[in-house]
Amino acid sequence: MYDLLWNKTIILINSLVMTIVYFIPLYIVSPIIDDIFGPLDKNESIWTLSLEITTHILILALSWNLINVFVGFILKKVFMKLKLNKSNFNLIYNNLINGFVSSIILVGLQKNLMAKLRYISWDHPLKAIWDRMKLYSPIKF
Repeated sequence: MYDLLWNKTIILINSLVMTIVYFIPLYIVSPIIDDIFGPLDKNESIWTLSLEITTHILILALSWNLINVFVGFILKKVFMKLKLNKSNFNLIYNNLINGFVSSIILVGLQKNLMAKLRYISWDHPLKAIWDRMKLYSPIKF
């Protein structure tokens, strides 16, 4: 009974430590990526905005992947040095949680990207033309 409770506590502490370790680099890198692309300029063409949005998303995906690989590599080395039992370190479970949390953090801090996506989706003058031409059929709920 005591061993089971101790193992569950170790797993919880490992998950908390891993989440914090993943959170810190993402919290540092995310605003830097957002500042690289700059704020929304409504005078740009829709194609320029689309290219900028696509590039922004690709760089986000690349940086998210690199951070996950790098931090995961470091954490594996640290946990192997500490010689923790494999039952105390469930890597698949931690990767799932950290992937979810890190993707929300990385995308959630992209203020400029969200403004550009909102502009293209709702506020762009071509949207009125698209609505009149009925080039797409919106989903009705």
